Amino acid sequence: MRLRWAIFAAGWLLTGFLPVAEVRAQGALAQAERASDLLDAATAQLVSTRTDETRLAALGRIVQAFELGLNAQREAERSLALRMDVVEEALNEDRRRLARVIGGLQRVGAAPTPLLLLHPDGPEGAVRAGQMMSRVIPELHAEAEALRAMMLELRLLETEQARAEERMREGLAGVATARAALQGALNGRASADGAVDDELIARLRADSATLQAFSRALARQSAGLSDAEGRRFEEARGTLDLPVPGQLIHPYGSRDEGGAVRPGMVLEVEGINQVLAPWPATLRYTGEFLDYGQIVVLEPQAGWLMVLAGLSEVQRQSGEIVLAGEPLGLLTGSRRDDTGFLVEPSGESGPSLTRTLYVELRRAGTPVDPAPWFRFE
Repeated sequence: MRLRWAIFAAGWLLTGFLPVAEVRAQGALAQAERASDLLDAATAQLVSTRTDETRLAALGRIVQAFELGLNAQREAERSLALRMDVVEEALNEDRRRLARVIGGLQRVGAAPTPLLLLHPDGPEGAVRAGQMMSRVIPELHAEAEALRAMMLELRLLETEQARAEERMREGLAGVATARAALQGALNGRASADGAVDDELIARLRADSATLQAFSRALARQSAGLSDAEGRRFEEARGTLDLPVPGQLIHPYGSRDEGGAVRPGMVLEVEGINQVLAPWPATLRYTGEFLDYGQIVVLEPQAGWLMVLAGLSEVQRQSGEIVLAGEPLGLLTGSRRDDTGFLVEPSGESGPSLTRTLYVELRRAGTPVDPAPWFRFE
């Protein structure tokens, strides 16, 4: 019961329905939208004005916009940290509970017959108890997978927010320099020429786009995506090349050795280790993720995520834009009896080495069968 409550609470946190997280997320979203509007208006004034005094006032409002955007980022960061703490605690509790169940099954299996007689219902009762515990394991695996999906979404948001904060801080520094130059001109210490140039204006417009993207990212935390989004990727069904040529050995929805349902598919690859992007996409996340090893998360269209797991090396960085056919990383050698996401490396090498790649596709956070999107030879 405790674990189910933790998962329920984690789900609320992820979608922004717990009161504290909801207020923080909405507050950050409102501030980010205000910052974007203020930056747009002040930039337009900066372009149209001809006097240093008016330009200085416009630059002052631009500084306020950046400060407001950074405040929104800090508020969003606190909300995100709260959500991640709850999901991480639920994951830890899930691991502890699974360990207790497996330990109990091992003790039942190893117990000698005389000890089984001590069960109130005798040996048959002990066996039934063991069978009941074994039926719990697939349910625990499914709950753990749901929590891991939540954690992945939060990690993606964390990466996106960090990039937005870095861009805003860089923009604020540039504006502060221009503002100081204008102030010096007004005080008669320097010339105003060059304080506001085309490069600064272009940068401000780019920063406005960054704030707008940040606002959209915050909105995605508490609102679903419209059905109109992602249609271009949906039209690509059946046309994508596999990230690496291989055979489908575990389809979507199949069960692993522990009884958990796979929310993706597993490909077996012979002698090929370069993984390629199957569709133009933004790299939302790259690197280690929980116990899944190296993963790449692609965003081929708003509302869609494609997860590739089992890589030994990732060759790209989060935030990059990749085209179809561009390299993403290298596959590791693995045992054939993998359980899905987690792929264990082996010490073998050579062209005959069997490798596996896990592919998962999510629409608005919900896993869907990725196989219909690909061409299988």
